[in-house]
Amino acid sequence: MSDWTLESGGVERTLADWGLDQVSAVFVSQAEDVCELLARGRAYDATELFPYKSTVIIRRDRARSGGAFTGGSSYFQGIVARPTLSGSGRAESQAAKLIGPWWYLEERGYEQEFKQVFAWVGVPGGEASTVTKRGSRILLNQTVDLGAHPDGKLSTGEQLVDILAWAVKPFTDASQTPPFQFSAAEIKAELSVDVPVDEVLNITCAEAVRKMN
Repeated sequence: MSDWTLESGGVERTLADWGLDQVSAVFVSQAEDVCELLARGRAYDATELFPYKSTVIIRRDRARSGGAFTGGSSYFQGIVARPTLSGSGRAESQAAKLIGPWWYLEERGYEQEFKQVFAWVGVPGGEASTVTKRGSRILLNQTVDLGAHPDGKLSTGEQLVDILAWAVKPFTDASQTPPFQFSAAEIKAELSVDVPVDEVLNITCAEAVRKMN
């Protein structure tokens, strides 16, 4: 017998053991996937089932062995964005809306590397001494890494990798598990197209990803 389970705060239980009566999800390409949870009969003033902005993982076809779950596959992973409490004279309930990893792309502004000149060496006729920084004035599909890209161009796949790496940078810098994974090699191999440079200002990672399609 297999079970649907939900993991929150390192604890994995069946949906029934969490007191959930209904789980429904909507998956959207290049937008936020949404999963709604409903626990009918749970008091609206009871402790919330899942803390706000905590990560929840729902899995399907899990086998239970010795008190632990194994096998199966992941169905939905997201953060608790909108907990809802409801009460009336007839019934009470708690609900929660989970949002998939695309949320992080919508929330994080994309910044691109650029070189800033801060001194000239051997003036006159010398070379510029520069420092590499990041900013929100973006030239999509262009790069300052002329060693790897002599023409200064990035393919759409290479640009996508940089966008996604920037989105998860706060997690990698803190040695935390990112909210999503991606294969740089597969993206570069399958999604690389040479397109014109596109100048934009103050866009999110999500908007930058959409421009690569």
